[in-house]
Amino acid sequence: MKTRQLKSQWIKPFLAGGTIASLMAIASAAEPPSDKGDKVVTGGDLAFMNDAGPGGVAEVELGRLAVERGASAEIKQFAKQMIEDHSKAGEKLKKLAQQKKVTLPPEILPQAKQTKEKLAKLSGS
Repeated sequence: MKTRQLKSQWIKPFLAGGTIASLMAIASAAEPPSDKGDKVVTGGDLAFMNDAGPGGVAEVELGRLAVERGASAEIKQFAKQMIEDHSKAGEKLKKLAQQKKVTLPPEILPQAKQTKEKLAKLSGS
């Protein structure tokens, strides 16, 4: 009986410690990722960077096209603002990608390229 009592006294704290460790592991896994020196970009963050990089470049190129071909002052002004905003965002994204060692796609996406080619044939507002 004494051995059974000793085992019971040893097992209870062991199981409790294991349960606490498991709960802590689950809790830390549920926390959102931080940017406290993270070196690896994965999942949704990487997908966002790979979409936003060429997407921003496309917005700048389409803005330039609107400045060249737009008929109204409002369209040209909006296009200039779009160029400025997306250029700034693109520079920030490039800097972040460089820090995180992520290579952004070098060209705009095919769908944006098709849109640009289609719009390049038009003029006016």
